Amino acid sequence: TVNSQATKTQILKSHKKANIKIVPMGVDLAQFNQKNYNRDIKNSMGEENLLLLGVGRLAQKKGFEFLIRAMPLVIQEIPKAQLVIIGFGPQKDQLQKQIRALNLTSSVFLIGGKNGKELRDWFSTADIFIGPSIVTQDGDTEGQGVVFLEAMASGTPVIASDVGGVKDVVQDGFSGLLIPEKNPEAIAEKIVKLAKNNSLREQLVQNALELANSDYSWEHSAEIFFNLYQQAISK
Repeated sequence: TVNSQATKTQILKSHKKANIKIVPMGVDLAQFNQKNYNRDIKNSMGEENLLLLGVGRLAQKKGFEFLIRAMPLVIQEIPKAQLVIIGFGPQKDQLQKQIRALNLTSSVFLIGGKNGKELRDWFSTADIFIGPSIVTQDGDTEGQGVVFLEAMASGTPVIASDVGGVKDVVQDGFSGLLIPEKNPEAIAEKIVKLAKNNSLREQLVQNALELANSDYSWEHSAEIFFNLYQQAISK
């Protein structure tokens, strides 16, 4: 079994006759949902400000450097935009230097790792979630991207790079917006578009919630695995 069409395609390159079933990694809908909206978080970032969120390891394949590079363009259109990046990893110092070099210290914040209720609160409270993942030189990229499911289940609109298995989950114009990788201009354009188009944002959120509930719940993934196990046993 694999978690996405992209992963299946990669495996078939070396195992052409493999019988592969796609079983996506699901999201715990009892944990990640709209009920986690946290007024204290929103107030701490500015009630009227646009709260942007990125979550992931501070590593090359997550592409946070391109999201940070997009922020001056976003601020030109939306001066009160604030970006919070949650995570830790080897690129922390590099990203901090980039933030200082772009004079973004009052607009972009690396707040370290979060887990449990605190992380779920950030997912639900953010106005837009952005995952600017890339394909690294050695081919590393997102196999699926559970963070996108967590944001979608939390009722937060999603912008994501069109890489790896991401597009299985983030269907462009339906459950989110896709962008080309390593493209700060495209990131900024989609952020501004979502921020200024309430009807689009609401439609994407509604579609994403329905998709998460129908196809990506833990119960749904467990049922697929259970059926596969039963088929294997019967043989």
